Amino acid sequence: MKYRILLYFFLTYPAYGQNSQTQIDSLYSRLDTSTGNELILTQIQLASQIMTIDQAEARELVETALASSEAVDFTEGQIRSRIILAGIENYERNTTKSERLLKEAITLAEAIDFQEGLAYAYSTMGSLELRRGRYAEAVDNLFKGLEAARTLKKTDMEVTNLLNIGLIKQRISQLDEAEKYLSEGLSVSEANGLDFRSAQFNVNLGVLEFTRNNIGKSIEYNKKALETFLSLQDKPNTAACLQNLGFANAALSNRTEAFKYYDESLLIRKSIGDQRGVAKVLLNKALLEKKLNRSKQAIDLANESIAIAREITDHNLIQDVSRLLFSIYLEQDNPAKALEFQLEYSRSKDSLTASRNEAKIAQLTSQFEFDRQEKELAMSRADLSLAERESDLLRTRQFLLLIAVIFLMLIIVFLIRTNRHKLDKQKLESKLAQEKTRVSELQEEKLNQALAMSRQEVSNYANQLLSKNQIIEEMRAQLTERSDKEENGEAIQRLVEKLNTSIVSEADWVAFKLYFEKAYPGFFAAFNEAADGLTLTDERLAALLKIKLTNKEIANILGISTDSVVRAKYRLRQKLDLETNQDLESYFTDL
Repeated sequence: MKYRILLYFFLTYPAYGQNSQTQIDSLYSRLDTSTGNELILTQIQLASQIMTIDQAEARELVETALASSEAVDFTEGQIRSRIILAGIENYERNTTKSERLLKEAITLAEAIDFQEGLAYAYSTMGSLELRRGRYAEAVDNLFKGLEAARTLKKTDMEVTNLLNIGLIKQRISQLDEAEKYLSEGLSVSEANGLDFRSAQFNVNLGVLEFTRNNIGKSIEYNKKALETFLSLQDKPNTAACLQNLGFANAALSNRTEAFKYYDESLLIRKSIGDQRGVAKVLLNKALLEKKLNRSKQAIDLANESIAIAREITDHNLIQDVSRLLFSIYLEQDNPAKALEFQLEYSRSKDSLTASRNEAKIAQLTSQFEFDRQEKELAMSRADLSLAERESDLLRTRQFLLLIAVIFLMLIIVFLIRTNRHKLDKQKLESKLAQEKTRVSELQEEKLNQALAMSRQEVSNYANQLLSKNQIIEEMRAQLTERSDKEENGEAIQRLVEKLNTSIVSEADWVAFKLYFEKAYPGFFAAFNEAADGLTLTDERLAALLKIKLTNKEIANILGISTDSVVRAKYRLRQKLDLETNQDLESYFTDL
């Protein structure tokens, strides 16, 4: 099915320690007892621990630390603050701001030869390039960070770089290389008691084995990670791990286990208010219900999921759920509902494209504004020449031109999106029309097959009557011959008379008529309307002519002579008032 959604998670941000609750609580207590540069470093370290849990508080802590560092000219604090702040911006996908902060940190670190700061900056830059999808640049920075971490014997920084290098290798399908770095990171983490990092490596090795279709090994890695996350009371990662296990068990058709893990993940995600996670688990459950052909349960779950996706405006999730609902309603031959969700899928896809374009435009504008402000600041520190002012005016004009180009791009995107809506609707309507035609053709073919089978049954029954009458006729002839020769001739004659009554009884005709009407519906009604004064004998003769029996076969079934059949056909022609050159058999073939 098209809807195969891999819900394993990738932890691509840099971290500076295990974010266990015990360590976080310890740092909070140190805030009350620390002063001066020690307080600044505590604020920075605490921000690094909670940046993936509470970005707002982490940002407030590190911005305070940066302001304090600048006030007392504490360069190390300025470097560390910028690196953590860059990590937060990277996590929130503000890549332009993240890059600017890292460049500032690298410049400051090089000025005082602060190797630890350079190592962290390179690691974070590698994570930034990874998020941007610039894998070559990411690997280059990460290897620099890895080398520095090993020189400085910074184990946690070392495993962070190994993790991100392994993820990049996996994304570019170098699976053996990915396994090498992830396994190395796992060994280092376990050797140094880094439980949280060990769990991260186990999860991502589980992803790797799932990619290789080694589902059993994938489940083993995820169970190890789950055990660690539970011991650390890390609810978000526990929920994600449970979801991974549900997905893997669904792939193995272990449906009971899959539902169990999905439900456990759902409870945790609801308890921590993870709306996006709740919607994803509901979608996974809906996909499994569809696989089990339980359409109603699948629709109910999918509707819950898409309601949340709409509320949080997650266009990727809306696309996935609407595509699932489209396929279900199409299978149920409900074109109206199928069209509704196909259109929603198209709208979400267009909105996502527009959002990405707007983000790129915003990034471009932000970078342009940042460059302009930098140049303005440099110019304000010196006497500006007339040529420099003219250059500034030119840049302003360029900026205005850029804004005009941006607006033009937005208009073009809108027109393209509108046209695509129309094309998608036309394609869907055409597809639905083709599906309806195909269904009609199948129904017609099925009806024709049923009629053909019924007509074969009529022929078979007629043949049975013929065979029966032939046998009776032979017996009657033999008995008649014996009655003339033997003493008990009267008894034999009575038996012959009894046989005469067995030639096509009334019960036989009732059964024959039932078979015939099923094979040729409406024939007797049309025949009786063709002329007045038609008898039951005429009706039976017409039915036998319809199935193309010969005069001899008709005579055998009716228990009369062939000459009597010819006379009966002649009388029937007269009643039907047929033309002299009109064939009676052809008339009944067309009736």
